[in-house]
Amino acid sequence: MIQEAKQTFGVGKWWTATGKRAIVDACVDDLLIGRVDIAFSPETSPHWYAAIWTLDGQYRHGNEVHNLQVNQVVKVQRTFWLNIYTNGPGMLRSTWEEALVEASREEKEPLCRVEIKIDSYVGEGLS
Repeated sequence: MIQEAKQTFGVGKWWTATGKRAIVDACVDDLLIGRVDIAFSPETSPHWYAAIWTLDGQYRHGNEVHNLQVNQVVKVQRTFWLNIYTNGPGMLRSTWEEALVEASREEKEPLCRVEIKIDSYVGEGLS
């Protein structure tokens, strides 16, 4: 009897069971195509190694095991507002109203107010 693999993984950023970063770039013919960062420490620049997983996240090539874990890297999206003055930018503010209050406290009117959207992932740190 042939068992079908449940697809629990897809395109995105994941961690391997050994704690390495993994990125799945595509899903083709019931395989996940991507790469694994095999750098020795988080302080070094990444060294990407091509990888192919089954839909259930299993991978084995020789002695290397880079099985994917079920917990996907959590994406964090934040929006900030920034007043731009003639002498430079103001402080990043969480809301448009906070940026408006900052502008009312300054001696000069801002040239513009800019919305800044930041997409990051939990665990990326200040890279």
